[in-house]
Amino acid sequence: MAGPDGQPRSHWLKLVNSFEKLTAPEFASRRESAYRILREHGVTYNVYGDEQGLGRPWALDLVPLVMSAGEWRAVEAGLVQRARLLNLILADFYGPQKLLREGGLPAAVLFANPGFLRQCHGMRPPNDVYIFLHAVDIARSPSFACISGRVSRLSRGAIGLILFGAARHTAQPASTGSRAAKCGSVDSRTL
Repeated sequence: MAGPDGQPRSHWLKLVNSFEKLTAPEFASRRESAYRILREHGVTYNVYGDEQGLGRPWALDLVPLVMSAGEWRAVEAGLVQRARLLNLILADFYGPQKLLREGGLPAAVLFANPGFLRQCHGMRPPNDVYIFLHAVDIARSPSFACISGRVSRLSRGAIGLILFGAARHTAQPASTGSRAAKCGSVDSRTL
């Protein structure tokens, strides 16, 4: 928010000025209103693998991370590059498996992963888009460099459901014994 001189950075000025107009009770009222709306609408998130991780209330930061256009261009380019790379890796996992054959990844790592659906090998989603959702956390370090947190949040079996959806829209209906039908047997509650 602040530059090296301690003053708000230029792209933060409008937000800082609007916050300065709020009294402490007004800010507290807005914060409570936002939290109440989240509670009333049931907005939660899950930490998978943590027994107490289901249905945690969404942690909302009322002060957004404001970036200059130049900072966003750099972050955007990195995120696009990362999403493309992840998509290419998934295309390889469900396609030629060159990474496995050339030793880029031990086969046991892929085949032991419960999110990898062997029965979907060889299937391609529409437009070859395997990553339909790519979520990251962005923070600012003291040097103002932007850092992305988690690489991606793909639910277990999500790739299989995407591929099932692609197969369902082909001219040939899937039979119950087909690979597409098996891909569709993923429990959608994990999404």
